[in-house]
Amino acid sequence: MVQTDQRKEINIKEQPGMDIILGIWWWFTWRGILAAIVGSILLGLLIAPVMKFLGADQTRVKNLFQLLSSVLVVVTQIYFLKRVIGRKFQGYTLTLIKDKDKE
Repeated sequence: MVQTDQRKEINIKEQPGMDIILGIWWWFTWRGILAAIVGSILLGLLIAPVMKFLGADQTRVKNLFQLLSSVLVVVTQIYFLKRVIGRKFQGYTLTLIKDKDKE
C-alpha cells in the first residue's frame, strides 16, 4: 500500500482486467481517430486551394498534406491521452504517481 499526500491509500498491486485496459485504450483512440479524420479533411480543404493558387504541383501538395496530417495525428493523440488521465473506468482511476525516489 502506498499513501499519497491526500492520505488516500492506493493498492498498486491490484491490476485491472483486460476489459478495463481496452476501455481506456478505446476512450482516447476513437476520439483521436475522429479528430484526425475531421482535421485532415479540413486541412485538405484549406491546403489544396492555397497550394493550387500558388502554383504548386500535385506531388508537393500531397507531401505537405501527408506531413501536416501526420503532425495532426500525433498532436490529437497526445491531447486525448492527456485528457484520459484522471478519468474513472469501472471503479478504476487512471492516475500517474510520481516516484519520490526520483525527485
